Amino acid sequence: MLVSKETELRRRYDVRWRLTGVATRRAGWVADPEGLNPLAILNAHWPAPPPQPCREVREWLERSRADVLFEASSLDAQTGQPAIEHLKVALELGAHALTANKGPIVHAFRELSALAHEKKKSFSYEATVMDGVPIFSLFPLGLPATVLQGFSGVLNSTTNVVLTEIEKAARSTKR
Repeated sequence: MLVSKETELRRRYDVRWRLTGVATRRAGWVADPEGLNPLAILNAHWPAPPPQPCREVREWLERSRADVLFEASSLDAQTGQPAIEHLKVALELGAHALTANKGPIVHAFRELSALAHEKKKSFSYEATVMDGVPIFSLFPLGLPATVLQGFSGVLNSTTNVVLTEIEKAARSTKR
């Protein structure tokens, strides 16, 4: 018998979730604290716009009453914005914040980590390296008696692709 992940999480851990907000360039900031239909949204069936649409991240997060923000916005690599602001506002409003962007880590890691600590919320960023391998939580959470003294390697798939292509080109020119 097949059981959905949602059903399994609910049965085992009493974890229930609902999608309360989505933000895209095309659809704008859509929020409904009662929940949005993820399958409908994935199939581009958006709910009717509210009489007063959200205009910025704080208003959107307040309307959605989100407990967790999953941030994967386009950003300016030189500043890390607007991703940093999105994460900061989520933490300020008491939501856990997760990012797949390297910009906030490069430009605001200490600030976001300190804010998360102050608000007693999680600031998670493992999706930014090694295709989401849980490198940052593996040792303190999964192997607490282990002291990591160092490691080496290529930490993202983009670099792996580039290095593989360079290696192929170098081999072909030697022939």
